[in-house]
Amino acid sequence: MLGSWQLASYLPFWVGDAHVDVVVLSAELGRDELVREVNKRTGRYETRFETVWRRVSLQGLGWQAHHAPEDPGMQLYASWNYPRSDIEALRPGPLIRAARAITPDMLQAGPGGPSDTRHVGAFTVPPDVARRLLVSRIESAERRRAEELVASTTGYRHVRFVELAVSWLGPVGGDGPRLSPVYVPTFVYSWIMGGIKQQQQQQQQQQQQQQALHCTAVA
Repeated sequence: MLGSWQLASYLPFWVGDAHVDVVVLSAELGRDELVREVNKRTGRYETRFETVWRRVSLQGLGWQAHHAPEDPGMQLYASWNYPRSDIEALRPGPLIRAARAITPDMLQAGPGGPSDTRHVGAFTVPPDVARRLLVSRIESAERRRAEELVASTTGYRHVRFVELAVSWLGPVGGDGPRLSPVYVPTFVYSWIMGGIKQQQQQQQQQQQQQQALHCTAVA
């Protein structure tokens, strides 16, 4: 290892908040049925189970749901700087409830770092792109909920291709979830080994316990 250092940093996240009204329109229901047919190779009749699918219209099945900011699925890394799969572990989850406006003292990096000021990551994922990604997550979650509900209501073991009507409620309405820009405190560790610079992110657990989450503004 030729050298290493750590950088106190804030990672940007878009945090969504949405109320939805969901109506199930139809679904394909599958039942395992015993089928008897001729085996073309042996010429003999054989029986086997086969899932037979039927498209069914559903009436009166619906609900309202709240996708809250503390739901990790509503917390989206707002930059392309690091692999999204690596940053998923840093989502603040329920600590979002402790978010507060950033003050100058919160930008101080503390002793031991290469800079006296925390690095603040840029929001490079535009709000419209973040909103589309969160809408997709919400619709997927509601579709999974619908599949479970349809299965328990109809008694069918297999449910697929659920057709939903999702209406967005609240001040944002048809535009999807309301977005808030939030920063999460982290340390970025860097080192050079064999001439190759590598980086990894590690959550600053102690500071999150003290300060939880720091919010730049409310959208």
